[in-house]
Amino acid sequence: MNHQLFLATLLLLLQFLTVHTFIPSANLRSRTTLHSSPDDPESLLAEARRLRESASQLSSELPARPPPPSFAPPPTIQVYGSNGLLGSHLTKTLLRSTKSPVTALVHDYSRVSKISLTVGAEDGKGQIQAAWKSLEQSMEYDPTTQSSFGLDRLSLLECEILDPASLPPPADIIYFCATDFAGNKPRAISRLDPGLLFRSISRPLKGRVEIEGLKNLLQSIQKSKKKKDKKVTLIVPTVKRSAYGDFVTPFGDFHSIKKEQMDLLKAFKTDVDTRIVVLPRIDTLRESSGGIEVIEGLGGEGGEERKEWIGPEDAARIVMEIERDSTIIIK
Repeated sequence: MNHQLFLATLLLLLQFLTVHTFIPSANLRSRTTLHSSPDDPESLLAEARRLRESASQLSSELPARPPPPSFAPPPTIQVYGSNGLLGSHLTKTLLRSTKSPVTALVHDYSRVSKISLTVGAEDGKGQIQAAWKSLEQSMEYDPTTQSSFGLDRLSLLECEILDPASLPPPADIIYFCATDFAGNKPRAISRLDPGLLFRSISRPLKGRVEIEGLKNLLQSIQKSKKKKDKKVTLIVPTVKRSAYGDFVTPFGDFHSIKKEQMDLLKAFKTDVDTRIVVLPRIDTLRESSGGIEVIEGLGGEGGEERKEWIGPEDAARIVMEIERDSTIIIK
């Protein structure tokens, strides 16, 4: 009896284990069959295509994003002859009308009174100094009067243009305002400069700023272009032949020097982007009028019938703008 009861209990236990083991196996086979049905890949591909089309439609409905702003640093500028009449006013105009760093090249650090006064450095409580001195050493900045003067972008550099070794690497834009003349007088005589007088007497045909100085600069630009493929724009202001008439100097007669200068620029035209602006006579006392003033009937009988004048600020503005628009040439 006990033996039969044991067998019956064992049989019931085996049946229970068989039933509970089969059920999850059946569920597992059912789930496996569901996910491996032959129709599943097609439905997944269809769903993928639908999502791709939806994304494409949403993308087309989005507003176009503007291109990122391009940034190019302002061009560097050099002004040769920056302590002269035109050069000092040009430096002032460049500082107040552009965002470019301006290097003012001067013949002597100790003689910068004209550019210092013109650019407004003396409106503060100090004076401009050499480029290697810090702003704190060179001047006490007065923001109430000098905030728009651009003096923080101005540096002075001493340079002897007749010595090729002293020329700095060329900037992006170069204005050549250096000259041996102050009006219709040689600069050496008008300033009674012993050094310039000695140079003009000892080397009358060697050391002319308009010729040898300009040639040194052109050769420097030419070498820089070949070495670094650097684009340089050279702007050379000059005066009309009739501005002062002809006169003889230790360097030669005025008209011959100006002609030789133009011939030199033409010789380098293929290698250097050169722009020449021909100005009338600059009147130091003439206020800015926005243009050239023409006075008829000057000189009386047998004299000059027509005279053109321009103020230094107007001349500087024209010289600056020729870099932006090469058609602004007065002849």
